[in-house]
Amino acid sequence: TTKNISVRVADLTPPVVLSSDTITVGLSNPLSFNDVLNSIVVSDNYDDVGDVLIQVELDNFKGYETIPGVYNIELLIADTADNSLAYSLIVVVNDDIVPTISGPEGLSTSYTNAYNINYLLSLIDVDDNYDVLTTSDIEIISNTYSSQTTEVGTYIVTFEIVDAAGNTASHSITIEVVDDQAPKIYLDNSLITVTPHAVFSPRDALNMMIKNKE
Repeated sequence: TTKNISVRVADLTPPVVLSSDTITVGLSNPLSFNDVLNSIVVSDNYDDVGDVLIQVELDNFKGYETIPGVYNIELLIADTADNSLAYSLIVVVNDDIVPTISGPEGLSTSYTNAYNINYLLSLIDVDDNYDVLTTSDIEIISNTYSSQTTEVGTYIVTFEIVDAAGNTASHSITIEVVDDQAPKIYLDNSLITVTPHAVFSPRDALNMMIKNKE
């Protein structure tokens, strides 16, 4: 006697996701919604990857690709046997772009005409790709000038700006303090002011004394 037995082999195993369930994106290299979906790596015990369907059930990310935040995408991933996997994907958008800070790189002033720090701050411009930054957000992180404004020499003032994401940028101004005052020569009751770089020799002084009958 012969008996035929039919055996039906069924695929009961849902696809699996091999990639991370969290994707971190920087504003310096933003990803579109399709880029995010294409980054998901799936595998199935029977079907080719191309036959696995990824269906979006909920999307809180599209339209916020360039806004820092944490977004959720709910997916249903199914194979051709209708085995499905509910999958949550988290997209974290970070602001990784440093702010800009600019101003003069070098200044020169007399030791008799000191710059105050508010004037130096007024020369600095700041900007950011996301946050609103003003000069009130600028910090002075180094200043060798303000305590030595009357001393001839070269000094540096360094300014720093930090955005809400903690990205920092700095700018330094080199300040040269010079002696631009002409020397003064006293001959008894006479006061002689000589222009800078001029030469006033002892003979010049003698001639002046003879001329003034001193």
